[in-house]
Amino acid sequence: AEGDGFAVPRICAAVLMDCPPPSSCSALWPAVHGEAQADLPGLAEFLALLLARGSLPEMRVVTTEDWRFGSPAEAETVALRRLWLSPQGAKAARLRDALADTLLCDADGVRLPRHSRVGLVTWTPPGAAGSG
Repeated sequence: AEGDGFAVPRICAAVLMDCPPPSSCSALWPAVHGEAQADLPGLAEFLALLLARGSLPEMRVVTTEDWRFGSPAEAETVALRRLWLSPQGAKAARLRDALADTLLCDADGVRLPRHSRVGLVTWTPPGAAGSG
């Protein structure tokens, strides 16, 4: 604690996915919209930002998330939202075709082939006590 002669380092932490949830359906975007979707930044970009700002982060993968749904209908509902579509129209029909070609079925329901690692990133900000 401050004032008792000991410097306590300030440690920051963040939990991020390498593929943020809004990007989970980006593989379907070209079939629906006719062009690739620009992915949102994730874990790798955050690590690069910390390094560029002079921090030396540590990262540990804590789990891997599959984009899993209870049914094809649930996958369609989520994909419609993430691809900015109404349930009617030609683009929604193209989405249904893309989902039929993309979804993987198993005993637990359906999932998209893409998954995302979840990482725990810790770092001591430059200038914090004990950061060197």
